[in-house]
Amino acid sequence: YIGTDAIEIRIGKELTPWHLETVIRTNFTDAYNEGRWAMMNDPDVGDFVPAVMYSAILDDRTTEICRQLDGKVFLKNDPDIAKIKPPNHYNCRSMLVPVTKFEEFEPISRDAKMRILAIKPKNFTQTGEQDAL
Repeated sequence: YIGTDAIEIRIGKELTPWHLETVIRTNFTDAYNEGRWAMMNDPDVGDFVPAVMYSAILDDRTTEICRQLDGKVFLKNDPDIAKIKPPNHYNCRSMLVPVTKFEEFEPISRDAKMRILAIKPKNFTQTGEQDAL
């Protein structure tokens, strides 16, 4: 993409290193999580993975949405998964972790989901994401 109109934020005619890092990190997180999601939904996996847990890297750069979602469990058939599947913002480093049928888990409540989704950046959407809960 360097040298094309695909990446538009530039200083003069030069691509800024921090913008390139943002694009790469965000797209890598998206591709990584889509691959994991496809694996967890493979027909050969069946009902072995009934849920996923949101896992965020917790440090001084962690956003409020990722901090709130960290450790929360969602059933795989939850229609709101598309709204929380990482990346949830630029430079997101979070991922979904499979939860097997042999693990004890408690899915997140609808009220807790609503509170968390209310803080998601409004201008950051993903393919397939619905406008309403």
